[in-house]
Amino acid sequence: LILNILSFSGRRKGEPPLVSHALPFIGAAIDFGKDPLNYLKNLQSKHGDVFTIKLAGWDYHVFMNPLDVRSLERAKFLGHQEIIGDFVTRMVGNPHKIHSHDFIPELHTADGKSKKTLSPGAEVQKKLTHSIEKNLRGSMQLNSLCESCKPGIKLHDFCKRVIFDITFNLLFGSLPDYDESCKETSRMYDVFKLYFKRSALLVDRIPIHLLPETKKARTEFLKLMEGIEWSKRENVSRLIQDIVDVNPKLEFLQQRARHLLVVLWAAQANTTPAFFWILFYLLSNPDAKRAVMEEYEQLKRHKHRNKQVKERGNDGWPTMQDILGIKRKDLDRLVILDGCLKETMRLTGASLSVRKASREEKIKTVDGRMFSIRKGDYTAYFASVTHMDEEIFENPQDFVHDRFLVSADEPRSRFSKHGQRVAVSRAIMTFGFGATRCPGRHIAMIEIKLAVLALLRHFDVRFANPNEKTPEFDLSHLGFGVMPPATDIDVLVSLKQ
Repeated sequence: LILNILSFSGRRKGEPPLVSHALPFIGAAIDFGKDPLNYLKNLQSKHGDVFTIKLAGWDYHVFMNPLDVRSLERAKFLGHQEIIGDFVTRMVGNPHKIHSHDFIPELHTADGKSKKTLSPGAEVQKKLTHSIEKNLRGSMQLNSLCESCKPGIKLHDFCKRVIFDITFNLLFGSLPDYDESCKETSRMYDVFKLYFKRSALLVDRIPIHLLPETKKARTEFLKLMEGIEWSKRENVSRLIQDIVDVNPKLEFLQQRARHLLVVLWAAQANTTPAFFWILFYLLSNPDAKRAVMEEYEQLKRHKHRNKQVKERGNDGWPTMQDILGIKRKDLDRLVILDGCLKETMRLTGASLSVRKASREEKIKTVDGRMFSIRKGDYTAYFASVTHMDEEIFENPQDFVHDRFLVSADEPRSRFSKHGQRVAVSRAIMTFGFGATRCPGRHIAMIEIKLAVLALLRHFDVRFANPNEKTPEFDLSHLGFGVMPPATDIDVLVSLKQ
């Protein structure tokens, strides 16, 4: 109580109202972790659209109106390099020199623009379809060897394996020998999944010695990264090759390994659960699934790509050449699929966009009020506040596959709040906003779309339990983007005839 009184007495004129907490240092962490959206909405009803909560001893100024995001973008906060550097340090346990301004120019061209490090073209599609084939074949073979096993797979586990397989080989390249490459990927995944399971807690400042399994897996994975012989790998992406080329100057193999670990983590942290959830919603909504696949078939006919799928060997496994023929511009025409993915991101995205003030700052809200932000304080915007806003979205709890579709005579966004239009980029904030918006979001969206098409076009996928309920969210990853399911579900998979 005394600490709370001191906190209130130290408030300056123009600062947002401070929420009192029974435990000042921990602050809102417990209540926010239990039910973040309702907790913030309750505070909004008491204090208005802007208020301050305490988390781990720091002040977080929470903004609740999506129309104020533009003002947050304009304010002078720490650059994204500092934010990323802090994030990396927590993930790998040591200050990470690659984010120092002394080394950042190495990854840029002479004009200061980022190099084109990864092109989401045919190589993505080739590795994607190959990964789906390999993982489905493996799952089916394991089930066929077990008489007591159901003829199905765990959907989330399958999604994790597929996305890791794609991401690792797409970014890090692969060994020339196919069998050795498969063994390497499998070994990497078995270790990485143990690290990933509780890795989000590291960002929440949980000491790693309290997470012994996570610590062991991280140590083992970093050793695997250090042992990679890059000269012997094929098709290493430009992004990773640039990192490999820069890091020798740091004279630490461990530095490079830590950087690569974070790249691999970031490349699938949202992609994996998003792949799971869009599959879940499409399987739960037959009309949506039918609309997606009919749109794809129409594209095929329009592009004159109705080629007969040849059998591989004698087992009838599809080659998926039609999926390989999809170009980026073709994907852009699949507006129903794109709308379903946007709706999935809206329902499951719970990112917390946090920025740290690099100086004393003033934020002017859309209603004309001015708020003072101290140097070193944080601003925060929780994406679910917008995603579940009933004024912006009708029946926000429901999956509506055509919610984001607009006709030719409609504006690009039909959403609004307080009479002002809300652009789609503001209506869906799963990837954050402004300078800290996820730079890999485009490749992630392409991966997910191609994975959905490859899977549903060539396989009959259905719930093992016809009355399957929507899984709860795993709140341990709250704030990072798309929340994974707390429990897995069984699906039955068979080849389409």
